[in-house]
Amino acid sequence: EIWTKALHGHPCNPNATTNGHTCTGPNMECLFALSAEYLCLCSVGYYVFQGTTCRAVSELQVKDLNVQSNTSNTAILTWTAKKYGTNVGYRIITSPYTVQVVTDHLG
Repeated sequence: EIWTKALHGHPCNPNATTNGHTCTGPNMECLFALSAEYLCLCSVGYYVFQGTTCRAVSELQVKDLNVQSNTSNTAILTWTAKKYGTNVGYRIITSPYTVQVVTDHLG
């Protein structure tokens, strides 16, 4: 067998048994991408972390959401999330027409 391991975002062969590229790491699959080629991408429910590994999206889930204080036009919210040294954007919807995006550096 002649095959090599491909990293996230690299071309791969979905039927690789010989003379092809298979994806490295868990939770990574050889998927047909929008660029009309097969690439090693994270499985559904996972995101790429530091360009090489796939982590579960559930790890970014907000936990312990609390309203610290609120008035008629403001609210201070606190929450916890696992820290992986990545920027994560949280979308807070205050009405059907207003969205506030909060970017939190988790690191």
